[in-house]
Amino acid sequence: RRRCALRLLAATRGGRTSRRRACSARAAGVMGAAGSVVESRVEAAVTAAGLPAYRDALLEKKDALAAAAEGLRPGAAQVEERLKLALNSCGVEDAAHQDKLVAALRANGGAYVPQPKDTSNVILPDHLAELTEKLAENAHECWAAQRISQGWVWGAERNDSLKHHPCLITYEELSEEEKEYDRVTAMNTIKLLLAFGYKIVPPTPTQVSARAPKDPSAIEGDSSGDLAPDDNSTEQEGVAEAAG
Repeated sequence: RRRCALRLLAATRGGRTSRRRACSARAAGVMGAAGSVVESRVEAAVTAAGLPAYRDALLEKKDALAAAAEGLRPGAAQVEERLKLALNSCGVEDAAHQDKLVAALRANGGAYVPQPKDTSNVILPDHLAELTEKLAENAHECWAAQRISQGWVWGAERNDSLKHHPCLITYEELSEEEKEYDRVTAMNTIKLLLAFGYKIVPPTPTQVSARAPKDPSAIEGDSSGDLAPDDNSTEQEGVAEAAG
């Protein structure tokens, strides 16, 4: 986990609204980042294969190429044939050229391109924005507990050999930049649930009190829980409800 090496967003100190906007901006950039990965790999492949003439045609159908290249690795004959068919549809009809491009894509890691579900049009209502912060804090606690169980301790500088990590501190002590890492993860999870048609309903004060056992191990599943799939909704309806 590269928590302290990453600087995902500029620190946001303007309250919940500015934090939500920063998280949304980060999430919206994920899909664009995936597209740029495909483009860079296509560019590298045509250069490595010495076939720049095919560049524009391949970039025009980069999404189809990415899908065809999924699982591309040495010995994956079926995937190679599928990719060759995709290349043929792009105008690469010469078999020798196809072989060069397949080899170049494989060497350049063309087998896997992250394609997260686009949730950029899902807007979190205020009560779920507050839940995002709680989930972010818990994510940090889970990460820290796992690291400590593996023998890691706090250290001013990260040292993998000595198992020192500067982020083994409370969530409150983390910088805003470090907190943002967990906020983005939590927010994307909530938005994905909404996009899939789930409804997240905040508990009443009575439910909160009743669901707070002194012994954490006493927590049991609640058949009338507040998170349930909406069988009558589509993904788009889930998005619309979130936006409302």
